[in-house]
Amino acid sequence: MTTTTRLAAGLILLALAACRREAAGPIHFAREEIDITVRPGAVEVLGTYHFTCSAEETVAAIISYPFPLDSVHGYPDSVVLPGRRFELADSAARFVMRFPPRGEASFTAWYRQPLSGSEARYIVTSTRQWRRPIDRAQFRVTVPADLPGATLNYRPDSTRRTDSTLTWFFTRLRFYPSEDVIVRWSDRAR
Repeated sequence: MTTTTRLAAGLILLALAACRREAAGPIHFAREEIDITVRPGAVEVLGTYHFTCSAEETVAAIISYPFPLDSVHGYPDSVVLPGRRFELADSAARFVMRFPPRGEASFTAWYRQPLSGSEARYIVTSTRQWRRPIDRAQFRVTVPADLPGATLNYRPDSTRRTDSTLTWFFTRLRFYPSEDVIVRWSDRAR
């Protein structure tokens, strides 16, 4: 990628980030399907993210895919974005994405993140940077069935329990979250 192309993509990203809610820009973060698997010591996230473009020409933008980093959440030990060249910087994977005129574009991401406490967080509050809600967000959150005191901060639409897992399912329409998805459990020995 040339310096000029990088600069143009960066300027487009800045223009998207600076848009007001009334004029959110030509790119709309439309849908996501997220699968979160929590185990003591690690969380794995598999997500597919869909965008629509209302522009008359192809738009290129730098996408920043964030990870929670704090005393509980270590830096991911594995990150995969199939078919994408990306770089890891600060608390995110970054890559250039091209959006076809009046079309849709998607990407899939997977990461595994070490945990050193009794909480797992998946960032959804970054949605607010798009300046309008996601049309549809679907989540499946799975924990071991014997994880003591496991709770989810979002009310599930349904729950499925097997001998080995507990899975919460929830879907939100016009999702404009004020808090991340958080699973907590007791840190007492299992």
